Amino acid sequence: MSSSSSITINNIKQSTVISTQIFGISLFIIGIIGHTLSIYVFTRRIFRSNPCVCYFLASTLSGCIVVYMNIPLKLLQVGYNIDIFTYSVAMCQSLTYILICKGFLCSCKCRCSS
Repeated sequence: MSSSSSITINNIKQSTVISTQIFGISLFIIGIIGHTLSIYVFTRRIFRSNPCVCYFLASTLSGCIVVYMNIPLKLLQVGYNIDIFTYSVAMCQSLTYILICKGFLCSCKCRCSS
């Protein structure tokens, strides 16, 4: 009984790792394409007269931080079992600071747009 349950648990863990790798890489690629196109559209000269474009561009840049930082970090941690935060204290502190600032900027952006 315990042998079959440990095999089941290992299968679940393995399927979680594989699905994280597949979905993480596809989210990363789709996010890069989507945010690049959004930056291209919102920096066009036609849209600069609209004040909402500034907020949309800020939102796109905030999303870029998520795509370029959070998704690869989670992909490395869960998908490949590489934890960058354990290698260096300076790396851990700088990444934590950047992620906290990103969260603060998102909340400020939401307050300013309403």
